[in-house]
Amino acid sequence: MTAFACAACDILLTAPLSRVTLPVHAHQRWGHDLMGVLMEPGTYAVDPHHRHAPGAIVIAPGDIRDTVLIPDRCFGMCCGTDEGHGPNLACLRCGTPVAVRIDDCGRWQSTWLHPPAVRTVPGPELPIIAWDDLAPGTPPVHPSGAWNPMWAAAIAETLAHILALSDGAALTLPHGLLSDTLRIPLDALLPHKPPATTPPRTLALAGPGLPAAPGTPATIAIVPRHPQTGHLWSPGDTTPVAPLAAEVWTYLAHPHDRIPAPIAGTLPDDGGYTRARLPYFTFQPDRDVFLATLARLPQLQQPWLRAIHDQVNVRPYARPF
Repeated sequence: MTAFACAACDILLTAPLSRVTLPVHAHQRWGHDLMGVLMEPGTYAVDPHHRHAPGAIVIAPGDIRDTVLIPDRCFGMCCGTDEGHGPNLACLRCGTPVAVRIDDCGRWQSTWLHPPAVRTVPGPELPIIAWDDLAPGTPPVHPSGAWNPMWAAAIAETLAHILALSDGAALTLPHGLLSDTLRIPLDALLPHKPPATTPPRTLALAGPGLPAAPGTPATIAIVPRHPQTGHLWSPGDTTPVAPLAAEVWTYLAHPHDRIPAPIAGTLPDDGGYTRARLPYFTFQPDRDVFLATLARLPQLQQPWLRAIHDQVNVRPYARPF
């Protein structure tokens, strides 16, 4: 466990925390409603690519200690505060600005510690969760009945990796929820005339506890990212892998949305998953997460993939976003 103290006066500013991987939806902007808390209590993550402060540390707002708001920095775009005016939390003892509290509408509620203003107070770390002990997955539908924004961010990241691994070839997806979220974006973004020398690709979900998919082996495996270490599950061979946030992967691999009562006949290929409970409108991946992910991939140097990036960048509301 690690705590963080004020670098100026040494007062502890946080509860003891365990490090986890940065959520893919950390910087997501979604609609105009008040959002939930980004981080689980007792955890922290580091963002090496933070646009205002590389190395910024994000925690749950409830884990901050001995700080006060800086009134003239508590502004946002609409209903709350954001990072636009710099740190808006000061150390209670010495007054040093140490963190940003974000709670504006459309933003995940979080507190970001300013790296130069804090120091770590290390302690014993919690054991690493085994792959087979991952927490239950997050449902694809938000309590409001809309698509879950966490899924929009997670699928957007995976979509960028799949495109980079596809070489522009046609892709075959398994039936079910994975196809419901990826098929339309892939059809919209992949070149209509793939290179003649590029064979088709097959996607499949792979990971702990899943048997090998029947039929032709997958040429791209969608695997979970470990929620603590950030490491990707390895299929044990040379199959290229596309990462997927563990909370979404786990739901796809072990769905909870099964048909609750017996039905006549045989179950569909997806094992009882029903589309009747999904939102009536088409799933849309998060455009900003997609672009940010694609921009960091080395394959972006390929002209056809750069063209996709640029097209999405200049046409923010075009299909499938």
